[in-house]
This record gives sequence, C-alpha cells and structure tokens, in this order.
Amino acid sequence: MASELPSHRASLTNSSTEKAKNYIQSREIPQLFEALMTGLMFRQPDDHLEYIITCLQRLKASPAAQKNHVKWNTFLTSGDSAKNQSFSKEARIVSAKVINRSTNNFDIKNRDQSQIRKKYENPLPSIKSNVRRIKLIFLIGAPEYDTKKLGHEITAFFDGLMHLNMNDIMIDYLEKNQNSFDEQTVANLIGQIKNNKPVSDDLVIECLITSLAKYDQWNSVQACLISGFPKNIQQAKLWDKYGGKVELAIVLNGLKNKKEKTFNSAPNFNILIEHFQKKSILNQINGDKELNEQFQQAVSILKSAQLPIKHLNNVVYKSSSSKYLNFV
Repeated sequence: MASELPSHRASLTNSSTEKAKNYIQSREIPQLFEALMTGLMFRQPDDHLEYIITCLQRLKASPAAQKNHVKWNTFLTSGDSAKNQSFSKEARIVSAKVINRSTNNFDIKNRDQSQIRKKYENPLPSIKSNVRRIKLIFLIGAPEYDTKKLGHEITAFFDGLMHLNMNDIMIDYLEKNQNSFDEQTVANLIGQIKNNKPVSDDLVIECLITSLAKYDQWNSVQACLISGFPKNIQQAKLWDKYGGKVELAIVLNGLKNKKEKTFNSAPNFNILIEHFQKKSILNQINGDKELNEQFQQAVSILKSAQLPIKHLNNVVYKSSSSKYLNFV
C-alpha cells in the first residue's frame, strides 16, 4: 500500500500540472505577462501599478483586442489611453531591442517548464537599443523633392538594398493596428501623412522600428534606404538614441528649398543638414536637377560607400519611362 502512494501522488501531481498548464495556455497568460513586461520596460511609468491597472482595464474593455489575442506589443501602441500618467520622455519611445526579439521567446507550447522557470529566475539583461543587422541610409529632402521616387529608382540597381518610404510605412502600420486607435483617429492621421503634415514623433519612431524589425530577419536584405525620414531634428535625435546607427544621410537640396516655405525647410531643414554633417555621414544631391542626374549622383555615393550591397552592372536605367531593362 505504501509503495502505491507515491505513484498515486505522482498521478495527481501530473494531472494538476497538466490542468494548470492548459489553463495558462488557453488564457494566453504568458503573452499577457510578456506584453506588460515589455510596456513597463520601455515606457517606464512613474506609477507602475497604475500603468498595469490601466493596461488591463483597456484590454478588458476592448473585445476586439481580446478577439485578436494579446501580443507582445499590445501595450506599446500609441493608442494607449493612459495619458494622465507622467511617462518620461525617453520611455515613450519603443526600443529596437524588444522589437528585434525573436517572436518565439515566450512560446511555451514546446518548451520544458524548467526552462521557463530558469528564464524568469535570471536577471533581465541590460537594454541595448542599437542592435540591428541591416545597414541604414536616410534619403531626405523638403516635400517639393520626390525622395520616394528617387529611392525606388536607386534600389533597383543594387543587390541587397531595400527601399522603404516613411509615409507608406506609417499608413501601413496604422491600417494594421486599427484596434489600437478609433476609426476617426486613424483616418485623421492617414490624412495628415498623405498631406505631408507632421504627426507625433513618437509614432513615427515606433512605426519605423517596428517595420525594420521584420526586414532585419531577411537574409536577402543587407541595407535599407529609407526615404522621407527624418523630417525634423527631433526625429533625428530620437533615432540616434533609440533607433541605431545610420551609415549615410543623402539629402536633396537646392534653390527650391530656399524659395518655398514648408514645414520641413528653412531653418529646421538646415539644422537637420548640420546634424548629419557633424556625424560625417552627409551627402548632398542637387534636388533641382533632373531625376536621372539625381539618380547618377546617388548611385555614385552608394557605390563608394562601405556597404554590404552589390551594384548591378547589367541593369540599364531609362529615365524617360522609369523602367529597367534587366540582364542586358
């Protein structure tokens, strides 16, 4: 009888453990803790308990959020309703360290429970925000210059180089995260972006970091040309602190920039130019030249830079139709 007792107890223990495991998994409790931990680490609210309560209340009141399940970045969205909390300025920016983490870090379905306990017993690693594999190139200019079109033209001539336009990134981000915003807010923000009106710098940084995290996993992408970012010196400084290293800043500049008043030009635009000049990464292109001349200058800059991309000599540029003839 005594020999059967341990076996019986073991059976009860295994049954209880399995039941507890199913309970935790079915309610996605690990994902909830991950989302809260991520939010706390990178928003760093003065009142952490109030922040947690606010996050949980928002989640409970949002059937849409429950239906789509909790994700690691659920509480990092700019739709956070905890506006009355005095978040520090630095903490409102999403760090690339969390966004670049593997999406399987908290998947407990195929992981031994002892490994999970070990993971949480260890102290949290220090936060490093500037970790990224792909190299970054910024392509900027006042709104009267078409940096998006130039960026598209350039990347067709390099293997391993990808082009992202900041406005497109933000619109895509807003459309995919509509559960975090009300419908009118999304419509207003998209309208501002399409009309080249400024939006929250925090939102801009969050959108770009989130987008780059995805492409950082693609082995075919070695460098990324980002057109239309940064739009002001504040975004540039925030990116230096939270976004990571920038290899080159290519700036479209010219007489138009001095004649026409835009939110991006005049003293603000000159300050942005000086910012990159001090970093010794500034390369200027005459924005008043024809597109094919701008293109030739940009290609020359990229070819001479120490970047892990390869110029495709067998691609012919046709400026009249903006089409490419491959494998000539």
